[in-house]
Amino acid sequence: MKIVIKELDTKEVWDQVLYFRLENYPKISDYEMKCLIDFISYEKMYQRDCPIECEDKELLSFIYKELDNKDWYKDINVPKIIKIPLMNKNYGGYLTDYVSHTTDIESAKSIFKSGKLKAAYLVSDKSVEELQKEKRNAANDPIDYFYYVMFAWGNHFGDSLVMERELKRFPTSLDYKIRFKPGIRFIFKYDKLIHHPNCVFDGVLPLKIKDSVILKDWVYKIIIPKEYYSSLIGYIPQYLFDRIHYVDDKGLDIWDYNKKVYELIMEE
Repeated sequence: MKIVIKELDTKEVWDQVLYFRLENYPKISDYEMKCLIDFISYEKMYQRDCPIECEDKELLSFIYKELDNKDWYKDINVPKIIKIPLMNKNYGGYLTDYVSHTTDIESAKSIFKSGKLKAAYLVSDKSVEELQKEKRNAANDPIDYFYYVMFAWGNHFGDSLVMERELKRFPTSLDYKIRFKPGIRFIFKYDKLIHHPNCVFDGVLPLKIKDSVILKDWVYKIIIPKEYYSSLIGYIPQYLFDRIHYVDDKGLDIWDYNKKVYELIMEE
């Protein structure tokens, strides 16, 4: 999988290319270098090479030199905030105390029934090869991605992916204001979930978990929009009742709702 390093708004994998954003391009921080090392190590695990494309030759030379110094970066801590323009409205970036997994109502029902977050290949009756070829895999993710439960940072608005699947297109800024439909967010403490036995760092996401995550053992809070109460209450197991929080999203756009949710997450 090719790695492209240049001035970007966000970091993402799209069509077998990692677009790797640096906060202060062309300078690379220790944490960013660790992420790059994690990504290349993950890709090697699945027999994929990672050629690097970068116009700044001094930076490129430094990166290749540091790839031979992996052990030094092994214990680099995640910064408290990862600055990114898309998140500037409320927090200035991704806050890293928590991670989240966001889903729609029907998926949430299945999750509550099983008591687990499951990787796509365990949820679907289709093969991983079929999942990879589906239209919803617009990013052309490789097959191994379907073996993992994916997590974003806690204040990342995963609702956008839920909306994308409902609208069957990418949401616009207008959609986020007048057609906003929040998802159900499963929240986890980052410093706890990294100790899950199936935890993997791929350098793109905060972390991902192979196969499944048992909610009873790991989930911190579950955020449900109030409008979904009647649809979901019959599916929620009693042992999760004290971790459920209902949020009124009426009249809120995706940014204001996201701020309201994260304030609730931070409450002890």
